[in-house]
Amino acid sequence: MQWEQLSTSFHYFDYDAAAYPFESLIQKMMTTNEPLDRLHESVTRLQEQLKAQDIKFDDPSQKNTFSTDQSSCFHRLFYNSGHLFEEFTRLYHKFVRECVLPIFDSSETHFAIQNTPTIRFQTPKISALGDNFDIVPKQTYIDKKVPEGCFGLHNDSLYKHPSGEINFIVSLTEMHDTLFVETGINTNEYLPVKSFPGRFFQFYGNKMFHFNKINQSDQTRVSIDFRVIPMSKYQESESGKSMTSARSFKIGKDGYYTLMERTS
Repeated sequence: MQWEQLSTSFHYFDYDAAAYPFESLIQKMMTTNEPLDRLHESVTRLQEQLKAQDIKFDDPSQKNTFSTDQSSCFHRLFYNSGHLFEEFTRLYHKFVRECVLPIFDSSETHFAIQNTPTIRFQTPKISALGDNFDIVPKQTYIDKKVPEGCFGLHNDSLYKHPSGEINFIVSLTEMHDTLFVETGINTNEYLPVKSFPGRFFQFYGNKMFHFNKINQSDQTRVSIDFRVIPMSKYQESESGKSMTSARSFKIGKDGYYTLMERTS
């Protein structure tokens, strides 16, 4: 598909979940054999584990803010799991190369892909995303006709992300009625992302607004998301920094992106 097609709408794609065992790696990180959608039942145990290691974390049962929505006990264990995190990153790169890059038009041969994916753990009765009214004031919620009970409204351009990025979300559990995405640029209409292991979602998060709602189910939602730029749309001048990882929006070991060549 042409970049212009991907940046004006959203799409779902299927993949073979058994070929990309993300779930089993996360289970090892969390030292559990339980399904990921039951992770909330392990909060106390995991918090005690981190306290014993003197690792700070935020309580996932509390209301999230922009500064804490990536610092729960789950996130701390995920990002600090050593060789397991390295193995997860290699599997993620394999997934992007084999499942995501072939979506783009064959004329695109090289891509800047997000170095490491962002992971989301949304336990029951929380929003996972936090509001940041310094960047997205309350008036924007009104202007964008966002319903009550929504959190973390934004598009990625507000956080200085390059405009060439295309967003992807891989749900590792059932996912429904927690993340909502604008149906197009400035439509002010939103639909929930409904996905599951074996399906992933693509949208243009740079200009399409998106937000979370409280998880009203009794299951934890786990997903990874990341961004890809075909090199025809990559601009080195757009070199701000990610507000969550503090990495510059550049290609390289210490940058937000790594360079990847398509193989099919």
